[in-house]
Amino acid sequence: MAGKISSFASGLQGADGARAATVISTNTRVQTTRGFIGLVTDSVIFPATTGVWFLSNQRVTVNNTPTIGASVGVYPHPVPGSSGAMLGVESDSRVDAM
Repeated sequence: MAGKISSFASGLQGADGARAATVISTNTRVQTTRGFIGLVTDSVIFPATTGVWFLSNQRVTVNNTPTIGASVGVYPHPVPGSSGAMLGVESDSRVDAM
């Protein structure tokens, strides 16, 4: 089933409830009205920690790199030293992906 796609840092939330400050990504080409589409290779920067993804969309890629969506964005892997998982709590309402 199609889900919304991640495209802006403030739509991601850390285990401590803080929203992401920024995302470091190699995607500089494909964007929605809210920002560049999130990739599985992105590093997410929070005020107190960072995070990386381990699951992605199955069928939607940008330059052969899987994207991050609301349906899979709730399963990220925190960097060692942090506790809990980051969550995709808000996504682009105009873009759907699988």
